[in-house]
Amino acid sequence: MSRTEYKKITNRIPQRYPFLFVDKVLELSKKKSVCIKNVSGTDPYLVGHFPDDPVFPGVLLVEACAQAGGIMIAEHEEYNKRGYIAMLNNFKFINFIVPLRVSREEEEEGLDASQHDEKYTQGTLLVATPKGLEEHEII
Repeated sequence: MSRTEYKKITNRIPQRYPFLFVDKVLELSKKKSVCIKNVSGTDPYLVGHFPDDPVFPGVLLVEACAQAGGIMIAEHEEYNKRGYIAMLNNFKFINFIVPLRVSREEEEEGLDASQHDEKYTQGTLLVATPKGLEEHEII
């Protein structure tokens, strides 16, 4: 990650190494963010997580998606609050993310009037695999 890319990310969300799970922002607007997380076999959380068959932990995948959503929400100047994960609906793990795969998180903004116009994210998780891109919907 370049210094410029690091600043672009850390100016929008509070997470820092080793809990920063966005390596690059490909697309960013008030309505959408597309972010990349590279998964390497040397990542510290993979050392003890199924060491003979390392898998990117699912809870960290949820966090990576939340960080991509936080980056998008930070584009709204009027929304200067810190966001937290309050609920996950229909979040399903379809396939494993293993080292040398690239996780691509796409988040889109939505508004829920019944929740006092609080922002939430929904989108698609794309995982680059040796066979091509796998698409997973996040609602």
